[in-house]
Amino acid sequence: MKKFEHGGAVYRAAHEWGVDIDEVLDFSANINPLVTVELLNRWTAPYMKQILHYPDVEYHELKEAICNYHQTNREQLVLGNGATELIHALIRYLKPKTARLTAPTFGEYEKALCSVGAEIELIGTASECLTVDLDRLFDDSEGVDVIFVCNPNNPTGKKICTDALKEKMSILHKNTTCIIDEAFIDFTIEGEKNSVVDMLSQCPNVIILRSATKFFGIPGLRLGYLMSDNQRLVESLTETMPVWHINVLAAGVVIEGLKDKDFHDRTRRYVDTERKFIEKGLEGLGIHYYKSCVNYLLIKSPIRHPLDQAMAPYKILVRSCENYNGIRENIYRIAVRTRMENERLLFALNRIMEETTC
Repeated sequence: MKKFEHGGAVYRAAHEWGVDIDEVLDFSANINPLVTVELLNRWTAPYMKQILHYPDVEYHELKEAICNYHQTNREQLVLGNGATELIHALIRYLKPKTARLTAPTFGEYEKALCSVGAEIELIGTASECLTVDLDRLFDDSEGVDVIFVCNPNNPTGKKICTDALKEKMSILHKNTTCIIDEAFIDFTIEGEKNSVVDMLSQCPNVIILRSATKFFGIPGLRLGYLMSDNQRLVESLTETMPVWHINVLAAGVVIEGLKDKDFHDRTRRYVDTERKFIEKGLEGLGIHYYKSCVNYLLIKSPIRHPLDQAMAPYKILVRSCENYNGIRENIYRIAVRTRMENERLLFALNRIMEETTC
């Protein structure tokens, strides 16, 4: 079993490099590049006075905003202090004996499954393009308690065809629970059109995970939620969650952010433009990368020694993917950030290659 780690280790990097946290340029975490302190101040301003009170234990306003956005109902919704909390809560509730995962994919699925002793079957991707093999993931699922699907997949940035996924959901074995993680679906150029939320009422054994952390840029506040038509599951999970586990500022960001349609549109256009800018720059440097549809992509390091260490003098964090199952050595994930920051990344890569050649 590989060690479970995540990107975004800015505090550790700042300590090791002897710099202030603001000097660390973090390409290791996939956070919306358009979220600024000024924007968060605008979104949270109406909710600052609520800090003086306990949060609403029912989270009426937050749940209403989420349900209106997805056209679902409160009885299908469970809130979490980030999607990761919900992944672990789900597995503790389901207690699966067997599970299937794509390799590579988000490490918290495996970590949660290992915590209950589940037997895990890893379904590899096509190495040349890292696409998910839906047939192998879903077919002959009798006897498989849980299937995890990350769409778009993390760390590859590959999107599964929505129609193909819906077809698999419709023929899912009745005793198999499918957990579909749509944490990065908002970053795709088509947005909600790629979601399978509209299938919930037809598929009671399907659970959809969403994360507000990435799209609304609040990894330090954290908020996630799941949606399911399984009333027993929703009620049981809701009852086991700690009281006041969502803070009022995180709730406020999501309430305001879901209403800000211009922000959604600008983000998708910006991410698409900047990802293509990075791809063109990588091509110019002769660095191999894997096509993505979201705000991150995988690259093959142009040097033999660890790229993350070579980036340290430039105060840039990139995500080594060596602890992902199904990933070859010397593969790194980089986020899509602002134009100026993306230029700094490409400049650093160019200098590192020149220094290595010399």
